[in-house]
Amino acid sequence: MEKRKKILVSSVLLLIVVFSILILFQTVLKNKQKEEAYKSIPPFSLSDIDGNQITAKTLKKNTSILFLFFNTECELCHSELDRINTNQKYLNECQMIFFSMQQADTIRNFLKNIEFDRTSNMFFLVDEKAELIKTMEIQSTPTAIIYDKNGNLSKRFNGPAKVETLIKYLSE
Repeated sequence: MEKRKKILVSSVLLLIVVFSILILFQTVLKNKQKEEAYKSIPPFSLSDIDGNQITAKTLKKNTSILFLFFNTECELCHSELDRINTNQKYLNECQMIFFSMQQADTIRNFLKNIEFDRTSNMFFLVDEKAELIKTMEIQSTPTAIIYDKNGNLSKRFNGPAKVETLIKYLSE
């Protein structure tokens, strides 16, 4: 009887260990797949605040790209956009994709209120269904994701980033 208990306990412990390893393996694999989803510029199709359809194919080739997720009610986002606006002369050689879940009118009014100077290398996109947000695994505002001239992930910033640092990575 004692031997049966030991075998039963050992079997249960072995099952728990095997099950735990399987769960860990699945979690690692799932995280790896999610990470791969934005290692290069993911496919997307969103409208900008002027109603134009912008896709990954619309973007210039051989140009570094900044994706910046923001919210008009976020003070950190406001500061980040203000610093980018002030330093635009250093950001002319890249493309900047600013995107938010908010409506186009809200974003337009926000840009007007903060006196943001939009240039031709900038797109302000509406991601109401959070398609790009989900693909890029974004969980906070602001989040900046930089891709190099070959379209490969260069750097990710969860939270505010110094504009000098953004410029550095966008210039590489």
